[in-house]
Amino acid sequence: MALVYRQTLMVILSLALFFGGVVILVSHIPVWSLFFGLMITPLGVVLTIFTLDEVARKLLVPPPFRPVKCSVCGKTTYAKEEKENVVCGLCREGEIDELLREKARI
Repeated sequence: MALVYRQTLMVILSLALFFGGVVILVSHIPVWSLFFGLMITPLGVVLTIFTLDEVARKLLVPPPFRPVKCSVCGKTTYAKEEKENVVCGLCREGEIDELLREKARI
C-alpha cells in the first residue's frame, strides 16, 4: 500500500514540475521565465516519463516471476507464479550432463 502512496506523490510532483515550468514560461517575466521555465519544463517531462513507466511496471502489470528455492541445491531462483517444485539452471544442466553420460555408457 505504501508503494501506491509513493507513486502518487511522484506523479503529482512530476506533473507539478511540468505544469509549473509551462506557467513560468507563459508568464513572460523578463529573463527569469526563460531561465527557470526552460530548466523546469524538461525536468518535469523526464520525471513524468520515468514515474509513469515505474507505475505501469509495478502496479498495472505484476511481475511474472517470483523468487523460490531450488529443490535440489536450495539456492534462490525465479519461477512463474504457478510452479512450486523448481530446479535452477545449474542443477538442470548437471542433471542433463549426468543423463548424457549414462546414455553414452549404454
